[in-house]
Amino acid sequence: MAGFSREKLVASLQPSDDPNLCVSEIIIPVSTIESALSQHGFDHFDCLFMDCEGHEQNILTHMDYAKVKPRLIVFEHTHYGDQPEAIETHLAQHGFTFTRLQYDTIASR
Repeated sequence: MAGFSREKLVASLQPSDDPNLCVSEIIIPVSTIESALSQHGFDHFDCLFMDCEGHEQNILTHMDYAKVKPRLIVFEHTHYGDQPEAIETHLAQHGFTFTRLQYDTIASR
């Protein structure tokens, strides 16, 4: 299991599990979508499938849509309060329409 919240990981353990033995922290390098594309020789992408443990809104509201030109974005919408609506509002401004499935939203243009 992985996550960004130690508290959530510890809460998922069995009562007999020692969190200090079961949970470890690792540092993962991150970059923007635009810099990752550039680093690997791409200038756009067609499809983006996301499950970023609640960070979808931050990623999707800071992406340069004119530069990367995605046609399809799939993101998880469960467990995130009003984030899905805020994400949809932002994406709609970039020409996306939406289909909600049980756990994910499909944004397409």
